[in-house]
Amino acid sequence: QMPHRRLNMKNVLAMIPGKNTNEYVIMGAHFDHVGCDPDLEGDSIYNGADDNASGVSAVLQIMKAFAQSGAKPKRNIIFALW
Repeated sequence: QMPHRRLNMKNVLAMIPGKNTNEYVIMGAHFDHVGCDPDLEGDSIYNGADDNASGVSAVLQIMKAFAQSGAKPKRNIIFALW
């Protein structure tokens, strides 16, 4: 049986206001992973780096592109990293 524990973490949210303030688009990715657990047998690493790093990187690049363009999107865009 795999050991479990509770981790207290925080979400990171950002929003770019859109022209239509009644509609939202949410772009999200995993911000962090469990990391390592010395109690796991064999490999102590929770292998989630591809899941997390690539998704977070993509969301950050999209945020950067919107910020640099200066264009106001049609809908509110919420960026969520959890």
